[in-house]
Amino acid sequence: MKDHPFPAELLLLTAGDGVVRPERLPELLSVVQADLSLRVDEYREHHECAYEDDHLVAFFVAGDHWTSIADRLGFETGAVDATRSAHARLLLGLGADVGRAEEFENALDVQDCVVIEKTAS
Repeated sequence: MKDHPFPAELLLLTAGDGVVRPERLPELLSVVQADLSLRVDEYREHHECAYEDDHLVAFFVAGDHWTSIADRLGFETGAVDATRSAHARLLLGLGADVGRAEEFENALDVQDCVVIEKTAS
């Protein structure tokens, strides 16, 4: 059972960047997802919601936000770069699905994002 909302195609694209070993990426994304899911209320309070549906919620965050996540989780540069890239790709895919791809692409030029899978209450 996977513990992250990232589709297999997105994992292949991100792993293709060669920043981390392909078999390591799902584990990294699961660790990040577990951490972010504990902080969803903080994100709602302090960050702009970029997208939300029944399954996922995405927030725009400052460019240095992923450095804080990496520090908190003990990730090296490659691991944080891969997870950041996966989150951005997922948001762009969601944007394409709802006709907001250009908007999200432009926003990601100046900020980053996190995508959090909603857990069942």
